[in-house]
Amino acid sequence: AKKEEEEKAKKAEEERAKRAEQDRKKEQERKLKEEREIKEIEEQFARMEREASQDEEDLKRLPKYEIEPRRVENIRYELQDTSNCWCCSGTFIFNQFNGLNKIQGKKTTIYNQYDMREYEPKLKTLDELKKEGYDEDEEAYNRSVRELQLFAGRGKTRSGNIYETADFFLEKRKDIMVHQIVFQAPGTKPNETDKDRTDDRELINKQREAFLNEVKAVLDTGNYVAVNTAYGDSGHYRTIIGINGNRLKCLNSSNGDEPEYVPINFFIKKYSVPGYASIELNWISKKPDREQLLKDYGKKGLSYDKKKKTFSAKTTSEGLMNVGQTLGVSLKVSDNKEARMAHSVYIPKKA
Repeated sequence: AKKEEEEKAKKAEEERAKRAEQDRKKEQERKLKEEREIKEIEEQFARMEREASQDEEDLKRLPKYEIEPRRVENIRYELQDTSNCWCCSGTFIFNQFNGLNKIQGKKTTIYNQYDMREYEPKLKTLDELKKEGYDEDEEAYNRSVRELQLFAGRGKTRSGNIYETADFFLEKRKDIMVHQIVFQAPGTKPNETDKDRTDDRELINKQREAFLNEVKAVLDTGNYVAVNTAYGDSGHYRTIIGINGNRLKCLNSSNGDEPEYVPINFFIKKYSVPGYASIELNWISKKPDREQLLKDYGKKGLSYDKKKKTFSAKTTSEGLMNVGQTLGVSLKVSDNKEARMAHSVYIPKKA
């Protein structure tokens, strides 16, 4: 019996020793994991500090402009009703354009956010789109229609898109073009390397310079620019009314007529979304005459029917189809793949 007790005690001791060794190893692994995590966090913060410092240096090398066109129509920037930022911005750039380009003999109409929100563009049929080269199926067409109908029209509350509802402008004036530039700013990548981060930084610098130059060119004409940060499932429009150095003087319908100075690295930066994030610029310009349009955009796919006296997109690869654009033709006029930016114009069909 004594021997059995000794054996039991021995086994119990061995078990305790085994558990103690297992606990020791677990604690050792926990500490190693904790040390690795701390090291990773420290490295991440160090990298963020380096990137922030580099970003400051990059910003210093950007062009610096001082410009603020005079507000032609003495109207205040509206505080948005539900998700109406796109309507506030769209009508504001239109009112500014109309003030600069008054139609002789006509009183200039001032439009507000509800005018644009309640506008329902006419829809192209699938057959009409296919004749223009639209090669998607009925399911894709119906999806595009549903998407547009979620925000366009009386009683709708979802945020919308200025370019997709550009017929709001063309219905009122036939002597204009609506522009859109889309920047694809870098987001996150799985297993990101130092080379990825360097490439992203170079892309960001190209886009920032292009952004400032494009906005400056529009402001030089006295017009304003709508800007939409449409990343992930969210988006918000502001209106750029000036540049101070490389900060953008903006009006924000969340704040009304109180301007805010937004640094360029608020709009063009590395976003915490997978892939790329879209930043859109929209503005309105005077439409050139027919000959100049064909000279500027004929090689880009624009054609003119002398019998019908209408413009159309000559090729499916260059024409951009949208179910709510029936009064004009949308044309991609430049596609800078290196800077991941594309410029489209919406031109009235009737010459």
